[in-house]
Amino acid sequence: MITLGESHQRPCQRAGRKHSRHAVAAALFAVLACWASENSQAGSASGVTIAKIEADDSGLFFVYLSANISNVAACGQTQPNAFAIDSSTAGGKIMITVISEAYALGKSVEVEGSGTCSLYPVYESLHYVITQD
Repeated sequence: MITLGESHQRPCQRAGRKHSRHAVAAALFAVLACWASENSQAGSASGVTIAKIEADDSGLFFVYLSANISNVAACGQTQPNAFAIDSSTAGGKIMITVISEAYALGKSVEVEGSGTCSLYPVYESLHYVITQD
């Protein structure tokens, strides 16, 4: 059996590969554009304190801030001063520790959401938290 190298293949075979590369690149660009668009809609707040914290039996942790979130995600409009955190993930556990410490010490925080309500329908999911002086 004879195997043809790329230079010996018929033009339609080479073009097919080229088109599939372009399709993959276009799909990747679309995914990144959606991600960037989603994150540009993420809620954020800075210089606020933790007003209340809650946890439920499903493993979700809710943090309520002393002020409303700026640019809160559309899905989180009914809870404009709160975020949800998944306590079953390593990142969630770390954020809960930081939030609990800030709450106990009365420290201000900076927070940003993910732009989605993927954990609970009316609470934007928390993306990060930073304690402030």
